[in-house]
Formats: sequence, structure tokens, C-alpha cells
Amino acid sequence: AAGAGWRTPEPERYDGAGWDADSYALAVDQMNGAAALLWRSLMVWLGALALVTIAF
Repeated sequence: AAGAGWRTPEPERYDGAGWDADSYALAVDQMNGAAALLWRSLMVWLGALALVTIAF
């Protein structure tokens, strides 16, 4: 087994190509969402830090 929790999808429930494409697209989607959220919070913190630095 490649990973501890990894389980191969059952052939009757998923066709391989479709499952791969869907899960890949979903993973990319989730990564993009997480990256965007991280970037936004980073920008907020940097903006706040800049304001504080300028103010004082």
C-alpha cells in the first residue's frame, strides 16, 4: 500500500480515467481555494503592519 489510509476505488463505482480526472480537478480546486485564503490573510496582515508602521 502506498499510504496508510489509501484505498483503491472500487471498479464498479468508479471508472478509472473519470475518477482520476475528477479527483485531480477537485484537489486542484481545493489547493487554489486554500492558497487564495492564505494569500488574502497574508495581505491583510501585511497591510495592517504597514499601517501601524506608518502611523507610529
